[in-house]
Amino acid sequence: MTDEKPKAKRTSTLPSGAGKKLCWFGGASVLWILISGAIGLYLRVPDGANTWGDFLAGISAPAAFAMLFAAVWIQSDELREQRKELGLTREELKLTRKEFVENRKVMKEQAKQATKQAEFVAAQTDILLRDRTDEEFKVRLRLLRTFVTSTFDAKYGYVNKGGNRVLQDTGLMTGSMPSDPEKFFMKLCKRLSSALPMTPDENSEAKAAELAQMPLHALVMLNGKLRRLLEMEERLSGSMAAVLQSVNLPYVVEQLNSFNEKRWKEEPDYQAGPRDAHIDG
Repeated sequence: MTDEKPKAKRTSTLPSGAGKKLCWFGGASVLWILISGAIGLYLRVPDGANTWGDFLAGISAPAAFAMLFAAVWIQSDELREQRKELGLTREELKLTRKEFVENRKVMKEQAKQATKQAEFVAAQTDILLRDRTDEEFKVRLRLLRTFVTSTFDAKYGYVNKGGNRVLQDTGLMTGSMPSDPEKFFMKLCKRLSSALPMTPDENSEAKAAELAQMPLHALVMLNGKLRRLLEMEERLSGSMAAVLQSVNLPYVVEQLNSFNEKRWKEEPDYQAGPRDAHIDG
């Protein structure tokens, strides 16, 4: 199988367009002058220098007029071609403008998609962070329950149940508390709120008296743990944040802190040590 080399295209050397017209009119003018001159010499029309001048001017005038006509024709053709080129250029500008508008629309759409993608990534990141915070919150709730049940002593007393007196734990911190950490936390906060109301009554004074019998350092540590839970509220998911909001934790922390401050001033045994020694214990 032989490789055939492509034949090169022959370029024509013949004039085209304006060049062809100039060739035709130039040739016709030269031919006119030669024929007219030959006729004049044959017929011996010119006689003298002045006559020859008039004769040559007479035969050259049509040739000059023909060349002028050719120049005007060629120029009109060039102007027509220029108008066509300007029209094509105008169409290209219109197409370019349309492409620019379309590209701008595409860029705006891409920017919107990029913004949506960024918002989606931010939302996913926020969900992941809140999930991690929720897990940490649940761990802290379990640790809170372990701390309360292991630190505060049970208080046993007789209660009436179905006409019978039954001995059971009636302590403020430990009595009849649920095992679920979340429910334990909610019930603990409610009991602290009832023991430290804004307007004390007989029931709350009895609970506050029981609270006053508990170790102060343990109450300070408890308040520190509750404050840690409160600081996590903004980073929690909606369901976990609702747990904090349902028990009015800021009120509980503030009231317990005021109660501890008051005991700290009243009990000389604690005044020698650092005030915040057990807050984050």
